[in-house]
Amino acid sequence: MVDEKVSLSILKSLMSRFQAQKDGALATIMVYLRNPAGVGDHSNIIEEIDKLCAVAAEADEKLALLNDNFKVRIAPEEETDR
Repeated sequence: MVDEKVSLSILKSLMSRFQAQKDGALATIMVYLRNPAGVGDHSNIIEEIDKLCAVAAEADEKLALLNDNFKVRIAPEEETDR
């Protein structure tokens, strides 16, 4: 029982981490696209957004892998706590 709870806790922690990585990358992309002044010292906006897309895509792939193989979902009440 304890092992199952620990495993579930680890999986949920990973899913939260990957979701946060994805959300952070997408939020930064939105700032870059909606507020050019927010770009600041990033002279190559295309390269910066490309890197952020890679971060979001990798996190999304990791989430899909966990969902496909372990069927772990974060409960709605846990999502609002993030």
